[in-house]
Amino acid sequence: MPAPLVAQARSETTPALGSPDPVSPSLTEIPTQPAAPVPSAVSVPPSVEPAPPTDWSSLLQRAERLGSPEPAPSIPVIEESPPTQGQTPGAKPQSRAAPSFGSSARASFTRGFQSLGRALGVMLTGFNRSWRTLVARMLPEGTRLQQGGLFAIPTSVQIGIAVVIPLAVVALVALIYIQRGRAEQFDDALAQAQLEIATGRASPDAASARPHWERALEWLAQAEALRPGDEKVAQFRGEAQGKLDALDGVTRLDYQPLVVGGLGREVAVKQIVLAGQDVYALDEAHNRILRLTPAPNNAGYTLDPEFECASGLIGDLTIGPLVDMGLLPGPNVIGSEAVIALDAQGGLLYCAPESKPLAAYLPTPESNWIRPAAFEVYADRLYVLDPGGNEVWQFLAAGGAFNQPPARYFTGLPYDLQTAIDVSIAGGDLFLLRSDGRVMGCTRAASGQPPACTDSLQFSDQREGHRPGDRLADVARPARLYYDPPPEPSLYLLDADTAGLYQLSLKLAFVRQYRARRPLSAPITSTAIDPAKQIFVGAGDNVYFAPRP
Repeated sequence: MPAPLVAQARSETTPALGSPDPVSPSLTEIPTQPAAPVPSAVSVPPSVEPAPPTDWSSLLQRAERLGSPEPAPSIPVIEESPPTQGQTPGAKPQSRAAPSFGSSARASFTRGFQSLGRALGVMLTGFNRSWRTLVARMLPEGTRLQQGGLFAIPTSVQIGIAVVIPLAVVALVALIYIQRGRAEQFDDALAQAQLEIATGRASPDAASARPHWERALEWLAQAEALRPGDEKVAQFRGEAQGKLDALDGVTRLDYQPLVVGGLGREVAVKQIVLAGQDVYALDEAHNRILRLTPAPNNAGYTLDPEFECASGLIGDLTIGPLVDMGLLPGPNVIGSEAVIALDAQGGLLYCAPESKPLAAYLPTPESNWIRPAAFEVYADRLYVLDPGGNEVWQFLAAGGAFNQPPARYFTGLPYDLQTAIDVSIAGGDLFLLRSDGRVMGCTRAASGQPPACTDSLQFSDQREGHRPGDRLADVARPARLYYDPPPEPSLYLLDADTAGLYQLSLKLAFVRQYRARRPLSAPITSTAIDPAKQIFVGAGDNVYFAPRP
């Protein structure tokens, strides 16, 4: 309200009854300040100098220069705030705080990073254009990979890259994860093996320590599969295996291959026979017999390519699948020492070096052939094991040929031979190996007399933790029974599962066990021992040998 109107209103106002006059003659009238022309303007006291007017044109010019490459200068922000509600005209306005050092630093860093980002963007854009131009110039003119003088990747390739790169990343991550997982599994298996070894060392006796050594080998086998060739694994395995070998009476042999490179990937050696320095191997996969002879300069053995001996049509006779083979001294139908093989129908195959093979049929037994499985040559007789017929047939040689009707070996009480798998003759005594590991023994006081047989001979086993019985407890899958003549007559029992070769006396007393120091390429299927006491074994596509300690 204007000052004259205020004065007039005061003069016209009637004072209240009994109240003193509001206007005292001794008081001078307080002058009033003129009202601001603009209601929104900030009232400034006389002592404060008013802010200069905003230069809007300068601000607009500076804003237009913000997009230029040079860093834009800082534009001060001038705020015009309305008067605070309830502020008296003469009140002193509150002073505004100056910006802090932290906010200024952040603003400076922000501007710096913005400038760095723009510089990197320009540099990468230039680099991309440069290499695309270079590649385009290297390509022949007119190719589809040039567009506007630049190298252009086709859309199909871009799609392929977009698909392949994520798959490659996923595969890489999975590989890293698997490798880390394998490392953790290896550490866990090794720790478990160490725990079992420590328990085995602390066991009071060898018998109670055995389960811990066995479990340690199982954990070490898992660790070996995860990290082959680890030195710690080899060290612990040597200790655990050595403890078990001492308990089981095992002697380790360093088998060496007889033929470098083997006899062929499709060869499967089923049986071996020694004849002087020559080695004959029955190849079950091809129903043939291979002859191996010493190579010059002691360079192992070589395969004789001229030796002929295989099933099939021989003259006017047909020889079927071969089940077993042996060595036949001369003279015989072929003239000299020969290798003979038997098929499942009673056919005999005669083979000798530098001679054509001959074939003949054994006379059919009175009950016919049912399932011949093995044979043995002893003196002037051929003994054929026929488990299906519960019999061992004897064929007497006449003029070097087995052409006489066979005689029964068991002329007295019949025996159940359904599980018999191999036959061996030692000094006239006959031994039959059964598939469960039991051995049947027969002896005759004189030729033509009925044999006295023991259906299950007793093994004598003095190893710690082992007991005598009708079988060896640690033989899992017996395969062969081989007789080694004097000066140390022995029977060798082959376990196909462990490749263990058990040396026994003729009374079946355990002597020792032989195993390979390093696993062979395949399970051992047969064995033979030469006069120098070298042990030969057939396994997979090769024959191996090692000197017996």
